[in-house]
Amino acid sequence: MATAQGNSYVTLGELLEDIGESYRDTVILERIKLLAQEQLPEGWTTWKVAQHSKEDIFGDSVDPQVLNKLRFALPTDLLAKAFDPDMSHLSEKGFRDIKVKLLDWAFTRVLLLSPPSICNKIRGSAAATELFNRAVVLQRPMSRTEANRALSSERDTSRPSLTVNRVAIEKGSG
Repeated sequence: MATAQGNSYVTLGELLEDIGESYRDTVILERIKLLAQEQLPEGWTTWKVAQHSKEDIFGDSVDPQVLNKLRFALPTDLLAKAFDPDMSHLSEKGFRDIKVKLLDWAFTRVLLLSPPSICNKIRGSAAATELFNRAVVLQRPMSRTEANRALSSERDTSRPSLTVNRVAIEKGSG
């Protein structure tokens, strides 16, 4: 594991080993990991990020203005479906709650695309953030309104399935 400027670094692949604090959290996190495997470019598991706790990055609580600016490297509609596969509408409060929960897990925190000041801390530099953003952004991040359109439309069969093997989760948590 490399260190620079006093930070400890870990690969995204190493963060795939993380599990949630509860069975429900583990199921959601496993769905997000599957989504990442489908959506992120080849080689993403070798990318290095600085290890920071949620508190290191955001302090004791996340500023609501910062929370509104958070964007992740995975499609918003599919992130919402990771929380509830039957979701057909994403309310403003629901979207906020999902973003807050995504900040609880190291794996999902490192998938942030914005705001830049936070991403630079996660990746160690503005240059590393720029490289990450260029590698993962095939289209601009989806707004909540756009996610609602996608959620309410007929299921797109080209999107990855978010089913999780219960046996695999139980083995990982035991």
